Amino acid sequence: MIATYPTQVKSNCNLCGKRGHKSVDCWDQPRPKNKNNGKDKAIPMVDKPKQVCNFCHKTNHIEANCFKKKAIDKRKAEDNQSNSADSDKAAMILIASCNYCKAFLTSSQDNVEMTENTFIGDSGATCHMRYSTNGMFDLVPCKTEVTVGNNEKIFSVPKGKYRGTVIQKNGRSFEIILLDVLYVPKLWLNLFSLTKAITNPYVELSSHDGLIQLTLSEQEMTFDKVFPNGSGRLLGVDILPIMAETSCTAISNIPYDQVHEQLGHPHELVVKATAKSFGITRKRTPTPRISCAIGKSKRKKINKFSNTQAKTKGER
Repeated sequence: MIATYPTQVKSNCNLCGKRGHKSVDCWDQPRPKNKNNGKDKAIPMVDKPKQVCNFCHKTNHIEANCFKKKAIDKRKAEDNQSNSADSDKAAMILIASCNYCKAFLTSSQDNVEMTENTFIGDSGATCHMRYSTNGMFDLVPCKTEVTVGNNEKIFSVPKGKYRGTVIQKNGRSFEIILLDVLYVPKLWLNLFSLTKAITNPYVELSSHDGLIQLTLSEQEMTFDKVFPNGSGRLLGVDILPIMAETSCTAISNIPYDQVHEQLGHPHELVVKATAKSFGITRKRTPTPRISCAIGKSKRKKINKFSNTQAKTKGER
């Protein structure tokens, strides 16, 4: 990069007579005079109108450039985005209200009863719903607004999968896993979303003898439970939950020394509390162990300097 300088003028200035500059650049050039006795007159400063923000009511900016409004709008956009990720925007309309549902829960047709594992086929629900977590797994937080027929709004807590066994009236049974099942504690019946089921390309929806029938993986699931619903009827099917084997049997007759060693030689109270919480019964009372005492022992402190001087070589 090369710096460029103005060319020096070789002639003399017409004002001061000095060499090296023109008269227009001369420092001795007189300032323009005004008509006020030849004194300079300062140019008055024009006060600009103050800009006031309509949002925060502060000056020197307008609402379009307000940092406070931009921060609030950004926060609202993030909240809306997080809420839309955790919940469904569209409210789901159930087939009946709570009071109307209780009226026909105890009713039966051909000795058909509504149980806690009966799923009602619903074409208006966007997801499967259940009011119990029995049989559900892989639960994740999901708050979804559910609107019932009487405009009452309830909310789901988590969402997960449901593993159960389909029981048909003809005696057939097979296992099934439902995806995107909402756990709604205040719900009064289980809902099987037909619209959710037919989104699977391997599921076919049909009817047989006036009953809803789903064909999936060479298995036919028929909603063979009929419940009266005013002038119409509701169709349901029993899907019994398959509970995960999470129970553990108590471990008994384990020597205390073995429990103490496996836990890392903790204090006696810690060993007893841990064994009790896991259902472990100790075989005998604890006995002092030499190895544990040696491991926790400390060497006696020795001063770096001593006032006692050795008189002979090698004396201690």
